[in-house]
Amino acid sequence: LAAMATGICMALSLTFDAGAAGPMLLVSLSVAFVAARFLDPLYQVAHRPFRSTDTQLVGAGSVLAATGLVAVLHPTLTWFLLAFVAANVLYVGASFIAARDLIAAPIAIDLTIVRGTLVLAAPIGFAGLMTAVNGRANLLFLDHFQGPDALAIYGAATRVLDLAVNLAVVILWPLIPIFSRSAGAGIANLAAEVRKAVRLLLHLILPLLVASPYLTPIIVRALYGANYAAAAPILDVLAW
Repeated sequence: LAAMATGICMALSLTFDAGAAGPMLLVSLSVAFVAARFLDPLYQVAHRPFRSTDTQLVGAGSVLAATGLVAVLHPTLTWFLLAFVAANVLYVGASFIAARDLIAAPIAIDLTIVRGTLVLAAPIGFAGLMTAVNGRANLLFLDHFQGPDALAIYGAATRVLDLAVNLAVVILWPLIPIFSRSAGAGIANLAAEVRKAVRLLLHLILPLLVASPYLTPIIVRALYGANYAAAAPILDVLAW
């Protein structure tokens, strides 16, 4: 599937103008690594949930270190892309190292299991496709009706939100096996555990949301500079 996606992306990248074709080709070649998150469920099944957190931290640290180095030494689009791809390659390597004692070879292909997995995955895949289309449509509309400057301001706000969401995912991922065990005692028990977790999360987040009008201008200016100050009120809305 990754090879198919890479081939399609590479073919499409050739339709861009000369300035964009090179970076798009580089992004296309990185699909297999950037999309390699398939080992996380293995850690859950093998009762090693914190290996997911460890490898995610390796990936996040690599991205910060590589892009930070590029920002200082050679801040161009191509080098930023190379840094991002290299960080994801490191993440994939760390994931395989963390999983090597959990995988027994040879792995036999059972077509019945493959078929069952595809049936289960199809609705998730369709939902993911619709989410991707929805996430890109607003950017296309914004660019068409308001222009690239408005798109840049909106993009700055959404990237900060992405950082917060990814941090929450890394923190909460190890809870999946805990919820799985609760499900074994019945749906009502699982619902009670999830309810408690959501309440705790809301209590932790609420002070940040209340303070966001004061925090977001500081965050935006620190990350992007004064030219992106207009992203702060957008981030306030997105945060809620």
